[in-house]
Order: sequence, then C-alpha cells, then structure tokens
Amino acid sequence: MADAPASLEDLRQAILAIDTELVALLGRRASLSIAVGKRKRAGGQSDIFRPSRESALMRQLEAIRHEPLPKEHLRAIYREILSSSRNLQHPQRVAFPGPKDSLAHNAGRKLLGSLAEFQPKPSLVDVFAAVADETCDIGIVPLATTLQSDIGQVLDGFLRHPELHIRAETGCHTRFAVIGRTPADRPGTNKSSILFALPDKPDRIAALLRIFASHAIPLCTPKSRPLPGEPGNTLFFADIEGDMYADAHAAALNAAREQCFFLRILGSYPSDSV
Repeated sequence: MADAPASLEDLRQAILAIDTELVALLGRRASLSIAVGKRKRAGGQSDIFRPSRESALMRQLEAIRHEPLPKEHLRAIYREILSSSRNLQHPQRVAFPGPKDSLAHNAGRKLLGSLAEFQPKPSLVDVFAAVADETCDIGIVPLATTLQSDIGQVLDGFLRHPELHIRAETGCHTRFAVIGRTPADRPGTNKSSILFALPDKPDRIAALLRIFASHAIPLCTPKSRPLPGEPGNTLFFADIEGDMYADAHAAALNAAREQCFFLRILGSYPSDSV
C-alpha cells in the first residue's frame, strides 16, 4: 500500500485505531444480543443455541472474508463472539462426561466457545439426566464407533429419555453430538440421526436398507447393540443425509416404521460445526 505507515509505531497506532472501532462495534453487537434475549423471553423462548443459524452466519462471513485473514482464524474469532452473545442472553450450562480437558470437554469448547458454563459429570448417564431435568441446557456425548462401550450407553440414554434430541455435532479426535430438550432449528439442517429396533434377522435390516435406497435416501452404516431386555432383537443407530423431518421423506419413514418395532428421529441438524 502506497500510504502504509512507515514506522513500527505508526503501524501500532493504526492497529489501535482499528481496535477502538472494533470494541465499539462489539459493544453495539452485545447490546443487540441482549435485546434478542429479552425478545425471546417475552415470546416464551428459552433456547439460545441455534446451530443452523450459527452455521449459516459462519458461511456468510467466510464468503466476505478478506486476505490475509485465514478462514480458521475467522472461525475461531467468531466462535468466541457467538459464545459471548449466548452468555449475555443466558448463561449456557453444558454437561459433559468428565473430567475437565477430556475429549468431550474440548469438543464442547470447540463448538460453543470458552464462555459456556461447562459442568463435568461422572458418567454419560448423568449427562443425559442433567439435560433431561434441566440442570443443564445441553450435553456433549460421543458418537464414535471406536468407543463401543460409550455408544451403548448413549443409545441407552436415548431410550431412557425420548424427550431429548441431537441438535448439532462436533469433533475432537472423535465425533460428538450435542443433545438438548428441543430439536435443532430449521431450515439449514442437512443431516439426521435415527434410532430403530429390529428382530435380529439379516433379511429385516436388508429390507429396511432397500426402503431407504428406493427413496434415494443414503443411510450410513448403522451401529448396533442388543436391545436391552429384548433377547433376539437389535437396537440400531444410523445417520442419514438430509432433513428427515421434511415432508418429502414421510413416505420412506412410514414404510420403514412398518419393518421396525420402533423408529425414532433423534434429530436433524447441520453437519458442519461452527
């Protein structure tokens, strides 16, 4: 730049001037966030975590990003800005299987920023219970095939708490789900997870896979475990591309339910974490 400051001190003063503007703008943004929180409460809304909206915002910001600011830096900066905005509306209580600095804790911070109120719990059972009884707003649970014992506890958790939903996903060396008492906001969801139970017979799972294939719905390889208290029956967890709450998928779901003891959509949510 032809008019770039010539000295180190000039550069520092130029940065300070920009920082001064940024702080003022962040203050205005904080005021608007507080106003949004008040409007939500007045309308009877208590949900401050909107994963689809936040993912859409991040994509918009990346589209207008200017070099030399790397995309990863922009995402890290706005992760904390969004964390601040949520905290200003209502302190966000997040349950995770402890201890602190575990994979689950780090995955939560990666998605929700450092200003959320993270609460370690002794077990996955306690994470589900804390969200269900409203001790915490959301929870972090693993969905990794490499942690088979954890997967079993997670599936059991969804069986015990049918009122809970998968609202988002994130990763920190393994895949984690964010669970909450309300479904993820729509539109913007592009991935779904389902829980279903079948007799332990190859032809039944094959029939189910054919149903989804005939409706052009990609069904990822299901994870399974014996259905508790039901010898000879199997509980399955599977991911599906797309929003399974959409009307276009109603026929496929109805046909699939005819093959199952039960089939439940655990959640539709954005596949890309913020």
